[in-house]
Amino acid sequence: MIRLKIKEKLLLMHVGIFVPIILFIYAVTIANLFTSTINNSADFLLRESYTSQVYIEQYMHRYRHDKAQALQEKFYKDGALFTSTLASKLNFRVQLYNNKGELISDSLRNSPTMQDNDIKDALKGDRAYVVKKSDDVTYLMFAIPFSYEGNLLGVIRYIYPMEREFVYLYQLVLTITLVVMAGIGIGVVLSNIMANKINEPIKKLQEASKLTALGEYKNDIQVNSGDELEELANTFNETSRSIHEYIEQLKAEKRKQKIFFDNMTHEFKTPLTAIIGYASLIPRLKDKKSVDESLYYIENEGKRLLNLVEELLALGRLNRQETRLVLGEFDLEELLKFVLYSVKPRLEEAHIIVNKDLKPLTVYGDKEKTQQVLLNLFDNILRHSQATIVNVMMEEVTNKVLLVIEDNGIGIKQEICDVVNEGKELEYIPESKGNGFGMIISRAIMERQKGAMKISATPGEGSCIELYFSRTAGENLKKGDSDLA
Repeated sequence: MIRLKIKEKLLLMHVGIFVPIILFIYAVTIANLFTSTINNSADFLLRESYTSQVYIEQYMHRYRHDKAQALQEKFYKDGALFTSTLASKLNFRVQLYNNKGELISDSLRNSPTMQDNDIKDALKGDRAYVVKKSDDVTYLMFAIPFSYEGNLLGVIRYIYPMEREFVYLYQLVLTITLVVMAGIGIGVVLSNIMANKINEPIKKLQEASKLTALGEYKNDIQVNSGDELEELANTFNETSRSIHEYIEQLKAEKRKQKIFFDNMTHEFKTPLTAIIGYASLIPRLKDKKSVDESLYYIENEGKRLLNLVEELLALGRLNRQETRLVLGEFDLEELLKFVLYSVKPRLEEAHIIVNKDLKPLTVYGDKEKTQQVLLNLFDNILRHSQATIVNVMMEEVTNKVLLVIEDNGIGIKQEICDVVNEGKELEYIPESKGNGFGMIISRAIMERQKGAMKISATPGEGSCIELYFSRTAGENLKKGDSDLA
């Protein structure tokens, strides 16, 4: 196997790219020249055909009172006059065909007819032309149908020799060919010079890389090429200085991962609490229906806990820190009733009265994650608020759905309210009991499903949590929409 150096590869690459391009442009140009020459000649004959048609129509006008058959006979009889007159005027050969495609007159007698498909196309009522070579001469044969008062009498055909045009065309092709060959030669020389320019800084980078492999990171390479190679050299020089920063970034990433897993473990507490609550309730139940309902919710929360574990494992395999949302439309009232029934044993045990003002409203989001948000909020109320009354209300606000959860407890800490409302990062949550992890997780879920969350609290009087939901996938809740309440 032949091993080529970078310089040789660059040279071959340049030649292999621009030579085919030049040849392609050359071929397209030549083809366009030939096509343009033929089209120009056809346009010339088309213009001349209008004059010829006017001449023949004026001539046939004298027989306008004759019948169609008589007109046709006159047209055929005077065909020699038409062809000779037009040929002397145009200075090239003219033929006349009847409406059956038979030659009836030719300005150049005793010459080959040069029959072709242009006659057949003209008899169909269309102007047509073909290019044909005969006796080393290229001819453009242009046929037009001639009708008088709606009757097709025949076809007039012009046989135009293109000797002069093709002589000029061949001279032009020769000139272009010489220019293309000169361009290819110049391109090879310039490619060789460019390959040398590129290869020089690459050698410097190669030498510096060897030193870096030996642990010498402070190797400044001076390249003043003004292109990507200079940028590459500068980047290489910055690599050694960036190692310490990179290590710090890894540490910061590790801290983020720890916070993420802390959040996930926080989420485990909600279904576990529900399972424990219903399990402790079962011994006090007397009817089978209530026991079955409790077992259903235990099973449901157990499955949700299992899904959290599986999701955590999947995120670990994919090295991701965000759970995947499954977005769609769902009935918020129905979901809220399910959540309230799930936490009902704990609410009753804590002697908390829930006042509801619900409406059947459809919202857009992830139903399971929204359930997680609602369970988080009620879990916080049960564990930290010391409330006795909770008011749950739903209403429509400027094409959005607003869910308000109020309590008369001790109130959420102001620093947690500020962190949630200002959208700060998770690590800024103060480390204390009731540190607000559930609130931050809930805010993040609402924002990812095109919603918003706002909380407010008055110490000793209670807290108010506002959740804003989009109605459809096309809506996107912008910053400040939560101030519409």
